[in-house]
Amino acid sequence: GPMGGMGGMGKGGGKGRPPPPAYAMPVDTEVVVRGLKSAADHNGKSGKIKGWDEGKGRYEVEVDSDTTLSLKPQNLTQKCSSVAVMGIESQPELNGKSGQILSFDESNGRYAVRLREKLASGRDTIALQPSNVILPKGTRVVTQGLSKEEFNGQMGQIAEVDKEACRYTVSCKSGKSIKIKFENVLC
Repeated sequence: GPMGGMGGMGKGGGKGRPPPPAYAMPVDTEVVVRGLKSAADHNGKSGKIKGWDEGKGRYEVEVDSDTTLSLKPQNLTQKCSSVAVMGIESQPELNGKSGQILSFDESNGRYAVRLREKLASGRDTIALQPSNVILPKGTRVVTQGLSKEEFNGQMGQIAEVDKEACRYTVSCKSGKSIKIKFENVLC
């Protein structure tokens, strides 16, 4: 009938790749490349997730319209679009503001966050530690800085956000749920 023949017409020649698992970023998530040593010219480039290769433990990331890179989760930062600022004592007027993550700078351990509204100074981009950025529920994260080494570098998804305790509940790839401080994950 007229409804037939629609399958497998998308890009990729009908590989029919399943969607990424719950702990991996969904297809079309906007990301920024960071921390590459061998292909450092790609650092700072924006791209989109095209798939997740479980065997290699890497994402397929399209950076330029014709370039696809195979990258580890640790080399990507999601451009999370609805983060909230909290716990800044030196500039309390920033607390409660919302913004978007632009990138993560490993040299100083801070996100660059573009605020929805400009500050009185006219600036709209600020550098924040992960402990001062509340990621929304459902964000895919990688754990870091935990005292038990086996829990670091775990992929997971934020299941709950507890603002009072400053903790996320993260559903890890391993199947475990862990409750950890805001600074113990990177998006």
